[in-house]
Amino acid sequence: MKSVLIMETTSAHWRNTENIALVFKNSNFNVDLYVNSTISNSLIPTINHHRNIKLFKANTFNLMRVLFIQNYDLIIFSSSILTFKYHSANFKRFFNLALKGLLIITFINYKSNKIKLLHSLFMAEQITMKPKSRSYLLNKLGIKVNLLFRKRVDGYNVFGDILMNDLKQKYDLHKPVFMAPSSLFRKDLLSNFNSKINRNRVIVIPGRIDSRRRDYSWIRLIDENLAKRIRIILLGRTRSEMDFAIISEFSEKGLMQPHFVNGDFINRDDFENTMLEADFLLFPMKINSNMKESDTRRDFGPFSDAIRYGKTIITPKSAIVDKQKSKSCLYYTDDLQLIEILNRIVNDKNYIKSLKQRGITNAESFLPEKSNYVNEVISKI
Repeated sequence: MKSVLIMETTSAHWRNTENIALVFKNSNFNVDLYVNSTISNSLIPTINHHRNIKLFKANTFNLMRVLFIQNYDLIIFSSSILTFKYHSANFKRFFNLALKGLLIITFINYKSNKIKLLHSLFMAEQITMKPKSRSYLLNKLGIKVNLLFRKRVDGYNVFGDILMNDLKQKYDLHKPVFMAPSSLFRKDLLSNFNSKINRNRVIVIPGRIDSRRRDYSWIRLIDENLAKRIRIILLGRTRSEMDFAIISEFSEKGLMQPHFVNGDFINRDDFENTMLEADFLLFPMKINSNMKESDTRRDFGPFSDAIRYGKTIITPKSAIVDKQKSKSCLYYTDDLQLIEILNRIVNDKNYIKSLKQRGITNAESFLPEKSNYVNEVISKI
């Protein structure tokens, strides 16, 4: 049986890590994961459920172990493994980061020719620091690692067709670029979840509570009758204290918000159970002239959530969505139309049924066994 090592230390990317692990596992690979403690905790339920997936927590000892002792047919690095951020006077941290860099350089120069490597393009590749400082030395080391890795890497992963198109327009990488699975339908989660009966309709707004990137102006149009028959849940953490006003607006309408978190990530089980209980998702995405281009072109988490949990997602017509994921969307043009949709959801059972089926039907095209990613990687590198 072939084996793959997936290396990731950016906590926000735990879903992408899980998705890649599942499609390789579905293709009968042994899968090892080198991840930080946050990702490790998030993936424990998945690892316990599936055989042939093994976990290594990110530290120097395990880095040496996976690079030089274990044998793999394929290694997938995230950019986070190759980034050397240092903002402290702590010499031990500086030493550990420098050792990490030297270990990766040694691996690239002396052993990587025996296996295939992929590189996940998640983030900027370089950092800049003041000259003649420890941070500057790490920056130079990081650039050295990146240059060596780019020469040796056999291909690149991107997540979503929006990012794929941007990458092709901006760079000439002379290497294969693969569409990695940014979303997979976890039908097993949905099948095993027992929804409460005789309850109000549940609309979940997943992700950060953030007035810069979410439009909450429609809340003022919710009347007393609608508020009594629907639950609208803000499922995430506030960006800043200024966003507590949003919580207050919902509460004043009788829509209590027990799930929001201040300054920390929401508990994984709470998040998962609330998403599974949802009838529909809502992503009131705000696009304005002040947004960076990268903020409007990236693959937004709520659309991946819609696929993972088999939900239809209600979002503005101006939202930028991957083509395949857009089939899970119900679009509205303004606040009034959104309120019309919410009223219809609480009053029209046939509408609810057809709308729910839309999310499930599209999500089924994202089942792990339908992904062609692993076959493409094997055939091209």
